[in-house]
Amino acid sequence: MVAGYETMIKLGIALDPAAHYQQGFHPTATCGTFGAATTAAKLYHLSLDQVINALGISGSQAAGSMEFLSDGSYTKRFHAGWSAHSGIVAALLAKEGFTGPHTIIEGKFGFLHAYSPSSSADKVLEGWGTPYQVMKTSIKPHACCRYKQGPIDCILRIMEEHQLSAKAIEKITISVLKAGFALVADPADFKRNPASIVDAQFSMPFGAAIAVLHGNASLDQYCLEHIKSPAVKEIMSRVYCVEDPLIEEEFPKKWPAHVEIVTVDGKKYCAAIDYPKGDPENPLSWDEIILKFKNLVAPVLSTEKQDHIIHQVRELETMSDLSEFMDGLIIEDNPLKQQR
Repeated sequence: MVAGYETMIKLGIALDPAAHYQQGFHPTATCGTFGAATTAAKLYHLSLDQVINALGISGSQAAGSMEFLSDGSYTKRFHAGWSAHSGIVAALLAKEGFTGPHTIIEGKFGFLHAYSPSSSADKVLEGWGTPYQVMKTSIKPHACCRYKQGPIDCILRIMEEHQLSAKAIEKITISVLKAGFALVADPADFKRNPASIVDAQFSMPFGAAIAVLHGNASLDQYCLEHIKSPAVKEIMSRVYCVEDPLIEEEFPKKWPAHVEIVTVDGKKYCAAIDYPKGDPENPLSWDEIILKFKNLVAPVLSTEKQDHIIHQVRELETMSDLSEFMDGLIIEDNPLKQQR
């Protein structure tokens, strides 16, 4: 897992994430394929040459278009699973002697050159493992695009600290990072009128509205009922997204956000953060992680099953054998369990 994270994230850094997005690629699908292939190759105990072939094969499978943003189609959900699947296929093919180009990363027609106009091959191995990138990853508390996380944190802070009501709000001005502006803020009319759940997850106005009205932006809030809600639409009409040079100065080392809320009586309330909740520098507490976990698995796991998994995770470092833990993650009526 550590090797997979390192490979995936280092490739993303080397591509220049903003440029990769601008080309229309979804890094989860593209870089994720290489990460999955690396992890699978380690699990299959492949030789060095076989690992290189697995990565080479991955280069012909790494795909994932951001065009789902145009109509809120489901392909974004497909990307994570398919990249995992593709990585496993690449490792299995390499294990059987199938070959892939050894220069798939840095070659003339390789991944970095083909998928970004401003990539840097040197960044792939720069600082490798110091620290490992898995230690620098974030857990998103809000069920939406990464570029919405910080602004939602700011809105929730203002609403809670000043005990504001939705009726009291005249205008919400949100500073959005330039790298994510086209994802969550532009075009403004489209982002204020999401038609699907995917649209909503990439709409900063929608995220702001549910944060104001419901006090959170969990998966339950991203639903068609709220998308059609007159109250949500009313708040969205008061949300204005802007680019702000001040929050760009330390990006991507930091992911700053700034929000200003003006009330109907003319009062102004502001909040700013450098790191969204869930970043290593601003981590979620155990209770917050458990709340997110339960919210996500409630439709498929009983309360007893949830509590058992939580207990085992908290005791993970004392385990000498992970087999029992892994078996405990399988849903009892899952037909795959009978095939193991």
